[in-house]
Amino acid sequence: MNFRNPMCLVAVLTTLMFPAGLAHAAVVLLDANTAAGSPTETGFTPIVEAAPWVNNAAVTQSGITVLVSGGLLDERDRGAIADNGPFTYGDLLRDFFQGNESAEFRMSISGLDPNEIYEIQIWSHDPTSDNGVTYSYDADVDALDGAVLNTTGGPYPDNDAFSFTRTVTGITEVNYTITNDGATQSVASKFNGIRITIVPEPGSLALLGLGGLALLGRRRKSNAVCRLGSRAPAVDAPTDPCRPDPSETP
Repeated sequence: MNFRNPMCLVAVLTTLMFPAGLAHAAVVLLDANTAAGSPTETGFTPIVEAAPWVNNAAVTQSGITVLVSGGLLDERDRGAIADNGPFTYGDLLRDFFQGNESAEFRMSISGLDPNEIYEIQIWSHDPTSDNGVTYSYDADVDALDGAVLNTTGGPYPDNDAFSFTRTVTGITEVNYTITNDGATQSVASKFNGIRITIVPEPGSLALLGLGGLALLGRRRKSNAVCRLGSRAPAVDAPTDPCRPDPSETP
């Protein structure tokens, strides 16, 4: 790469200051699947009941454990949901867990690092039932409460459809009770999947920015030396910052 090209330098600085994927480094990606083997969303890991009608399903990723439990935990697969443009999570939203008896169940997230900032995103959706029902997530950490209004058949504008997102730090565990606002217990709560990501602290991004500015300053200093022209002593081409290095690819 030719770092003497200003446009190339700008591209490098942009990458340093705003690296792709740094803002949200995923550590947990789980898709609630049926024991019969409903499709798992690309990039996700399936979370499945240990056996039909048992009271728990658990997966540990990156030291973080997600445990889903409740009264007669059940599962459903409603069939294919077509991906469309920015929406690519059809396999995530087609299937889900539900708390069948008491219309509620629980989810525990443990193993969090209290020194990290986490963004937790949870999907709750039933494509063919519970139109107009709200699935509520009541946490033992107030800042993590959330709710999703379900509508059958979509719409699915993007991958955030039928999800809520909360940010948390300074804790090692959070426990949700998942309920619904249906009039009868036959309307069960739903859980399709979860994403947990680490958000970099502002100080980390600031250090990257300072590094990029230092590199830009060095480039400007080099240009100032080059503008001296004939007053600057001649040096061999391979080490002259004012001349292209023949070993570099343009």
